[in-house]
This record gives sequence, C-alpha cells and structure tokens, in this order.
Amino acid sequence: MKKLTSHPFNNTNRALLSKSCLGNRSTELLPNWEKENAVKSALISVLIGFAATIVAVIVAFTLARSVDAVGIFIAPAALLVPIIGPLVPDRLAYWIEPEGGAPAGALFILSCAFLFWTLVFGAAHFSWSERRRAASH
Repeated sequence: MKKLTSHPFNNTNRALLSKSCLGNRSTELLPNWEKENAVKSALISVLIGFAATIVAVIVAFTLARSVDAVGIFIAPAALLVPIIGPLVPDRLAYWIEPEGGAPAGALFILSCAFLFWTLVFGAAHFSWSERRRAASH
C-alpha cells in the first residue's frame, strides 16, 4: 500500500483509503459526502447572505438622509410581493398588527426585500465559493 505523505483529504489518498477500508462500498459513500458538502456550503452561503443583508439594511438606513438608499433596498420587493402575497394568509397581517393596514403592509414589504437581498447575496457567495473550490481541485 502507498504511504500517505501528503494532505490526508486529497483525491488520491481519499480513493486509496476508501478502497482499502470500505471495499466495493466506497463508490456508494463518496457521492453522499459530496452531497453533504454541497448542502453545508449552501447553508453557509445563506447565513452569509443574511449577514450581508443586515449590513446592507444598516447602510441603507444610515445613508437615508443623503441618498435614497432605502428606496433602492426596498425596490426589489416589487418582484416578490406578487409571488409571496397570495401565499400569506390575511389572518397573519391582523395577528402582527391588530389594526392591519399600513404597518402590516410595510413589514411585509420589508420582509420581501430582506428575503430578496438574502437570496442575492447568498447566491453570489455560493457561486464564488463553488468557483474557488472548483479551481482548487
């Protein structure tokens, strides 16, 4: 058997270890490892997108006096409101705000904008990390 002198998780050593330890089952287990790695990468990207959106909200509300940054932040909500609006029950708006109306609508619009920017920043991070991972192999 070949002596393992390099990094223990490179492709050659992983294949040697899997064949010696697992026999024929090695090909069954490696794809699951890759799937778990992809799910972990996607969850990390969503969390980073969430954090980036919080920073964007802080910057938008800080710059609100000089630039219409809040309007720029909220503008993409117009894409999600028609999609998510029918899915949200009317009772939810009255549960959040007993009077309903403008405060519940503003919260819904801000939530849609927050969701949009979280997805955009998360997708950007996921794309960047996958390209970096592919370049390293």
